[in-house]
Amino acid sequence: MNTFSAVGFSVFDEDSYDRLARQAGEMGNRYTIYRRGAKLHGCCLKLGGGLEVWAVIYDSERGLFYADCRPAFRPEHLLYLSPWEVTEYDEDGEAMVRGCIDGTSNELIFELQNLTELDVSIFRRPQLCVALAGLSYSATISSRQLSGRLISTGQVNKRRHSCENDYSVRGKIIARKNIVNPITNSHLVWSYIDTGTVRLETLVNSRNLRGEAKVGAVMSAKVWLQGYILDDEAMAAKYEGKDISFQISEFWSGQIKEN
Repeated sequence: MNTFSAVGFSVFDEDSYDRLARQAGEMGNRYTIYRRGAKLHGCCLKLGGGLEVWAVIYDSERGLFYADCRPAFRPEHLLYLSPWEVTEYDEDGEAMVRGCIDGTSNELIFELQNLTELDVSIFRRPQLCVALAGLSYSATISSRQLSGRLISTGQVNKRRHSCENDYSVRGKIIARKNIVNPITNSHLVWSYIDTGTVRLETLVNSRNLRGEAKVGAVMSAKVWLQGYILDDEAMAAKYEGKDISFQISEFWSGQIKEN
């Protein structure tokens, strides 16, 4: 339940969880896919600023029921995974992605938020373009220049409430901004940090943040890693035109080959 706090909701019992699930199911944008004799309806309640809540409805001949409700944040920064695999849990309304950052042996595991938005053809590709963000249970700011890290705690920590995609992250803040949940008026802090392994977006409720998040400081956080797979249309929408920081000669130099 603590993951909901990162996007500004207080979900503390089954009743509050059910209310939020119904709200997302009734007001959210609905996307449907077919899986093994059933339909999965992914309902995305968009709150603005990247904040979202996903509810998943499992629809089969046995009837309809809410399989899952989870907090979400849609990030902007992209990275590529290869090789990769997706594991789906249909009746739980979930899917997990496991893959290596392209060109490295660094493996990541994250909750896939937008399974129902995607055409099945995207899962035939050898490489996935993804956008990742960590929803922070808690975070601490330090002025000391500590080394970056990205360590999976979910795979080794056998605590009752540990998730497979839980991570301990630490890195220098490259950029930051404030976000307000328009429904609850909760104040959230978005940070883009360099963990050394990967640059990662994080989101934390200001109530769960110790210290002042500012550029150049080091953030340490416990996060629930979640993300999105981008299809061709989503990638094209992110194209912002020519990057004037690069010279044409730099592109040609990359094409030169020795005989």
